[in-house]
Amino acid sequence: MYDERDQGRPNFTKLAELFSHESSYFSKVFVLIDALDETSEHEDIRRLLLSELQRLPINLLVTSRYEKSIEQRLEKAERLDIWAMAADVQTYVKARIPSETLLARHIQADPSLEKTIVDKIVEKSQGMFIMARFHMDSLVTKTKRKDVRKALESLPPELDGIYEQTIERIEGQGKDYSELAKRVFLWVANAHRPLSPVELQHAVAVQPGMTELDDEDLDDQDLLVSVCAGLVVLDAETHTLRFTHYTTQEYFDRKGESLFGDAHAHIATTCVTYLDFVDSPLDDDGLQIAGHGPFVKLRELSSHYRLMRYASTEWADHARRTANALAVDTVINFLNKPNHVIIDDSLEYRGNISENNPSDDLSLRPSALHIAAIYGLQYVAQELLDEGAPPECRDFYGRSPLYFAAMFGEPRIVEMLVARDDVNINTQTNLPWSWTPLIVAVSHNRLEIVRALLQGGADVSLRSKDGTALTLAIRNGDVASTKLLLEAGASPDTRDENNNPMIFMVFQGANFWSGTDGMSPSVLLMELLQKHGSDLKAKDKSQRTLLHMAAEQGDFKAAQVLLAKGLDRKAVDLDGQTPLDKALGCRPPTYIHKTAHYKFEAWRATIVELLSEKESGVDSTDGSGDAPTASSQ
Repeated sequence: MYDERDQGRPNFTKLAELFSHESSYFSKVFVLIDALDETSEHEDIRRLLLSELQRLPINLLVTSRYEKSIEQRLEKAERLDIWAMAADVQTYVKARIPSETLLARHIQADPSLEKTIVDKIVEKSQGMFIMARFHMDSLVTKTKRKDVRKALESLPPELDGIYEQTIERIEGQGKDYSELAKRVFLWVANAHRPLSPVELQHAVAVQPGMTELDDEDLDDQDLLVSVCAGLVVLDAETHTLRFTHYTTQEYFDRKGESLFGDAHAHIATTCVTYLDFVDSPLDDDGLQIAGHGPFVKLRELSSHYRLMRYASTEWADHARRTANALAVDTVINFLNKPNHVIIDDSLEYRGNISENNPSDDLSLRPSALHIAAIYGLQYVAQELLDEGAPPECRDFYGRSPLYFAAMFGEPRIVEMLVARDDVNINTQTNLPWSWTPLIVAVSHNRLEIVRALLQGGADVSLRSKDGTALTLAIRNGDVASTKLLLEAGASPDTRDENNNPMIFMVFQGANFWSGTDGMSPSVLLMELLQKHGSDLKAKDKSQRTLLHMAAEQGDFKAAQVLLAKGLDRKAVDLDGQTPLDKALGCRPPTYIHKTAHYKFEAWRATIVELLSEKESGVDSTDGSGDAPTASSQ
């Protein structure tokens, strides 16, 4: 693998394949991920990692502070909360009392008050330091001993009560402080990753309609924390702002709408407004951008626009989650500007749609509807269409909004476009491979999109440079899409570019390495194709049978099924080789490691045993004059 990557680091897909292969060699695999929350700046990789690990038959233990995105990804996992012992809470309270001037004076006047405070807070804290802390916070400002005793009797027994008291204290600070605190809470609670102090500083400063941002618009960073009455802290390790406790996040998840309104609408509007700053004049210390065109690099901007990295990568996800009219209009106004700036780096993971467009014709650049389709902005797309945006607009390469919606797996927009009479569901791009929306959906394994396009009448017979949608599905080992296409009338009798029967394609991308439950995709695909008329006993132009192919791939299950169907184990191809010769000469994939090689050799030994019988002539020679065993040397 090291050599395959030109002595560089393998990509995530290769590493995932390797881990899957290695772990399958063991009866039990235990994986421990410690401090998963510290990967917050790499949310895409974290999502892929958890998705891959959850797919595998392993035992997984994850430790993490509370973070909403992690909680959502692991919602079905068993959760174990770590609680403080009563003695620990007692130690905390006793240690804090001397540092609080008023409390220390009250206890000096009445020493019995200390025991009352300690006992009551230990009782009401329920083993949670966060409750002990906020209970103490509610006492330290009491100017009379009687007020302390009254407060102890009215300590909220639940966290929601504590948070409501804290919000009341924040609102008592005055309008400016209160509004700033709520903006901080909104961002900390709803941002997709923790923000640094300077990022949050910029985020809370942006107001609708702003055209530029300078230092005089920014609140002091320390103030961002102090106005929050202890609910927000600066994490010393990550240097990002977070809630003091995971229950604070849970509280704002439940109560946020009543406090903030539509948080995603606010953040989406802020992000788009911030992106629009790029077209504004910059001061001498800023980055001068002249004739920048629609695509600029993120690294060219983020040193001056400190929220740009977040705004450029997350604006669409927040916009996708809101139907708020103001947010939708703000996004549309931004995307409709002839020189709007879409940060190129933010689109890299979405397929690099810029494609280095050689045309200066703005009409051939991705339109607002293209961008809405790419990011799944359902409400933006609907509003654009209602305003008269042409649904069949094309970029320089002839790609329509429907094409991009199919590529990126946005079913709501696909359904919206397919339902229109003025959308051609079968239009091919003018790229060399001439893909249709159906073909691009199949190539990206978008099953829901494939189903929607077929229901909308997509033509399954159209060919691209890579073949039909059916050939791509088979080569990808995509059983579900293959089934849908065959049921929609796709012909299994077409041949590939080498004039071989389509059924031979099942071994090009589907083999036992990717199978589940002991059944390889190749077997399922063969059964589907046979059901729709394919001949399992067909031969390719080299006179190989499907049994030759299964043996060469080391696909025991496929070979077993084919033998049961009556395929001849003695069949000879144009090179004079039998399926047994192919099995003895097969080699494992180059990207697997030593333990996976052992598994492959076990599979090969099994298939050799399956094909070997006395009457098979194991000791006979093949067309080259060598004995079959020689081919494995």
